[in-house]
Amino acid sequence: MRELIALWVDGYRQAGHLSAEDEAEIDTFVMLRRLMLTAYAGLRHDTELAAQMRTSGYNADTCAIAEPYLSRFA
Repeated sequence: MRELIALWVDGYRQAGHLSAEDEAEIDTFVMLRRLMLTAYAGLRHDTELAAQMRTSGYNADTCAIAEPYLSRFA
């Protein structure tokens, strides 16, 4: 995931400015997006997306990402 974020940041910087404060929030936005998708899949468990998320281990991956993210605030 870190490699993907680094590539995204590099690409973004080619088009515009990204402040250190904005870059520091990328993990928050990634976490928010994953939690929103998890909530959607829970509410719409009968959709193809929800089935793909279950099969791919999306929730377990989200938990693995959330633990170090949340530990920064403990």
